[in-house]
Amino acid sequence: MRHAIAILPLLLVGCVPSLEFDTGIDSDAIWENDWFIASDRPDDISGVQGWSVGNVVPYGELTAYNDQTFYTHQYWGRVWVFDLGALWCNPCHALADYTESTYLDYAEYDLEYLTVINQNKQGQPPSVSEINKDWVDKHCIERTPVVADDGPYTRAAWPETTLPVVLVVDEQMVIQKRYVGSTATEENIRSGIEEVLGIGHVDEANEPCGH
Repeated sequence: MRHAIAILPLLLVGCVPSLEFDTGIDSDAIWENDWFIASDRPDDISGVQGWSVGNVVPYGELTAYNDQTFYTHQYWGRVWVFDLGALWCNPCHALADYTESTYLDYAEYDLEYLTVINQNKQGQPPSVSEINKDWVDKHCIERTPVVADDGPYTRAAWPETTLPVVLVVDEQMVIQKRYVGSTATEENIRSGIEEVLGIGHVDEANEPCGH
């Protein structure tokens, strides 16, 4: 079973402020980790970076459970899901049971999936053992990355205290679908994935964790 590392704290906000992000990508930099990395990523992705539909997902370098660096734009060229949650968030846990099964159901369409966990049950940075026991192992996550937020990166993605926040991002890193709180259901997310992929309905062929 893969392991996750502790996450730095994420501050609560009452709105969705704008933050400054690094908009450039060094195409000559060597990116290495255990997941898909685009070989033809551009030096710069055009568009306004932000967390709303129509924005380009902000570029960030986040620490993964295995101490590797995950680059948010490494999924260039593929449709992917950005899933932000916390250990205290019951709806996040319910949705996490579907992470691996959703990934596998759309594997033939090259869907990618990223999970970001920001707090433990007390609202503090979670320990490695908490992440392993209460997320990675509990939700049978083996193939998709679970990464740590470094503090300010996802702050603007999180309106007030509402979680989960789930985005469906297209091949050019543009957010096409955004689901927050009660709208972040497996049914809605799958429908959004299919729409962004431009495919018809895909049956649930893989069992969710614990079901």
